[in-house]
Amino acid sequence: MNQITLAEALNIRHILSKRIRELIEELEENSSVEVEKGQPLPTLARNMTQIESDLAKVRADFRKLDYLMQKANIENTITIENMELSITEAIEFAKQLRAEVQSAKEFASKKERIQPMYGTDSIIVEKLYFNPEDYRQKALKLERKATRLSGLIDAKNFSINIPFDGRDYF
Repeated sequence: MNQITLAEALNIRHILSKRIRELIEELEENSSVEVEKGQPLPTLARNMTQIESDLAKVRADFRKLDYLMQKANIENTITIENMELSITEAIEFAKQLRAEVQSAKEFASKKERIQPMYGTDSIIVEKLYFNPEDYRQKALKLERKATRLSGLIDAKNFSINIPFDGRDYF
C-alpha cells in the first residue's frame, strides 16, 4: 500500500472534507428539477445513485484517514523542555500556550486609570496588582515556546508515514 506523510494526510483530510460537502451539494442539486407540465425530465450527467456511491467512498476514505491520523498522533511523541508528549498532547499544549500568550498580552496592555466621579469631587483610581512589563516579557517567552513547539509538530508531521493511498485526492 502507498504511504503518505502525516503532513500530506492533513491536506488530504481537508480535500476529503471539501469533497464530501461538494457531493452533498450535488445530491441536493440533482434531487429535483422544475419542468413545465408534460415536458420530459432532463437527463442528468450523474444520477443520485452514482453520487451516493461516490459519497460513500469518500466518507469511508475520510474515516480511515482520520483514524490513521489519530493513531499516529497518539503513538508518536515530541520532546520539548524535557517533556515527552504525544503529538495529540503537543497540539493541545500549543493551543494552550497561544491562549496564555493572548492573556499575557492583554494584561501587558493594561494601564492604571483615573476617573472622576460625575457630580462629585471624588476620583476613582483603578490600580493594578501586577506589573504590565512582566506580562509583556511573559508573553514573549510563551510565544517563543509555542512557536518552537509548533515547529517540532510540523517537523514530526513530515517524518511520520501512514499507510493510505491518497492518489485519488492528492
